[in-house]
Amino acid sequence: MSAFLYIIPAVFWLLAVAFLIYSFLGSCVALFKFKQSNREDLIPKVSWLSVVLHCFALPIAMVSSMIYRIMQGFVAINSDMAQMFDFIFVVSGIIFIVIWILSITVIIVHLSIATKQEDSINGYR
Repeated sequence: MSAFLYIIPAVFWLLAVAFLIYSFLGSCVALFKFKQSNREDLIPKVSWLSVVLHCFALPIAMVSSMIYRIMQGFVAINSDMAQMFDFIFVVSGIIFIVIWILSITVIIVHLSIATKQEDSINGYR
């Protein structure tokens, strides 16, 4: 029964991962639409929802990890189940960090292309 208390940080964690994946895919779709279109077309803007979700993904993940560590102190479960939860949490944390870095990279590339395009429209070199 005490293992069900681990659902609380898991829900926060899944929420953070969903936010990050939505943000990453939104940025990638906007960037690839530009790559496949004519170069004269304006690059599509990243939606504000995508940017906001990207900003909130990391704090939500941090909250979930704090809740997880607090639960470890209060909940006594057998060692096999605790090791399984720890392994899943660490692996998903590594995956989250990789997706976070990829997402930031895509957003930076997207913004650099948009800035160059805006400068060329306004007549700057």
